[in-house]
Amino acid sequence: MQWVEENFQMPFRIFVTGSSAGGYGAIMGFPTIKEAYPDSQVYVLGDAANGIVGEDFQEDSIFNWDIQVPTWIPGFEAGYTPDMEISDVYLNIADYYTDSKLGQFTTAWDWNQTFFYYVMLNIDDPGSWETGWPAEWCSWNSKMLDYAYETADGAPNYRYYIAAGDYHTIMMSPEFYTEDSAGVSFAKWVKMMVNNPLNPHWGSPGGKWQNVECTDCLDPLPCP
Repeated sequence: MQWVEENFQMPFRIFVTGSSAGGYGAIMGFPTIKEAYPDSQVYVLGDAANGIVGEDFQEDSIFNWDIQVPTWIPGFEAGYTPDMEISDVYLNIADYYTDSKLGQFTTAWDWNQTFFYYVMLNIDDPGSWETGWPAEWCSWNSKMLDYAYETADGAPNYRYYIAAGDYHTIMMSPEFYTEDSAGVSFAKWVKMMVNNPLNPHWGSPGGKWQNVECTDCLDPLPCP
């Protein structure tokens, strides 16, 4: 941040993003960037980083990451706690920075996120990892949707884009320009995120930047 602050005095817009594991760094780093540039329009988009983890990982292994949270924001005063979910992270930050827009992208059946979710649940059975992970596709999809809906319900300055298929990450792939399975071009969705004025209200039916979700999501298997 020191180099950034020395070389960029007052940018009009700042777009923070990260893909896969970098998506967690993006949302956790966003508050520090916003504090450094309080008069800039700062946006954050998490790409394929939906935070679906196993209970044991949440309570034990995740502490190996030494997660740093913005303790000046209500909800983070005690630092990272095992009961903190990705929806809590987005909700706390969105509620504190109400003049910023926060978004998330994922495919409905992201194979990579599902794979690592399976590994977390079966950490002592590495022999099953290569072929067993599709067994958790439905569970991962259900939890991902729950988190997205919960965050959208609680934060009027948050939006999600859920695309069809199972590919992992979009920000550095050709799909950035071709993805439109949710009925809205992803590139245009990002453009609406960063170019629309802060008013009228985020949640108004006529607002251009909306939550979008595929209807034919190319389900890889039937779910209960």
